Amino acid sequence: VREAIQFAIQNKNRFSCEMEAIACGLKEQDEPAALGAYNHLCPILEGNIFRKSEKRIQKGKINIISLKGLNPKTQKQVVEILLSVLWRKMRTGVGVQGGFTLVLDEFQNLDLKQGSALFEMFTEARKYEVRLVLATQTLAIFHGRELAVINQAATRLFFQQTATDIKRIGEMIEPGHGDKWVSKIAQMRIGEAIAVGSIEINGRVLDQPIITHSKYEEVNGYLKKI
Repeated sequence: VREAIQFAIQNKNRFSCEMEAIACGLKEQDEPAALGAYNHLCPILEGNIFRKSEKRIQKGKINIISLKGLNPKTQKQVVEILLSVLWRKMRTGVGVQGGFTLVLDEFQNLDLKQGSALFEMFTEARKYEVRLVLATQTLAIFHGRELAVINQAATRLFFQQTATDIKRIGEMIEPGHGDKWVSKIAQMRIGEAIAVGSIEINGRVLDQPIITHSKYEEVNGYLKKI
């Protein structure tokens, strides 16, 4: 892939877009490893996903990147490419300034292993004034080092849990005293969450987990916060 990218840089004027140049660079190598890389990245290289556009990320606004219509594997590849580019630009100070919030839904589908962009963001994003808001339906797929990284989050909110996850989540809420939270988690309803970490209410800093409540009403079949 590195050779293909170098080929694309040197021959970009011959192609209509960068992805087309990278695809050609992989094909011209004519080696099993290059063919494997091409097959792995084919949906991105041939799918016209990364293309020229007049749209730009706008400062001071909520910018949404939707990957609707792509299969889950391609979605993961696209997000990890975007995160890698964003993280590199943040560290080098080229084209991206700090002071923004990055929201990632279903982040359990992304690579959180050491060396990945998301792993490094978890541990270093604060010094670039970048806030991460991550949402996932389950933590069951994370283990060991990955959970240790997740626990570095300044504030964690735990909502309703499946029966199989309750004991594990209880231990994450208060290590060594997880059993006392099991019944509370089981009784939680929509709009309730257990907040853990950096919490301040009316100027008072709390060092213990608390149960938060939000009120909702149903509007046209949807729940709306009030």
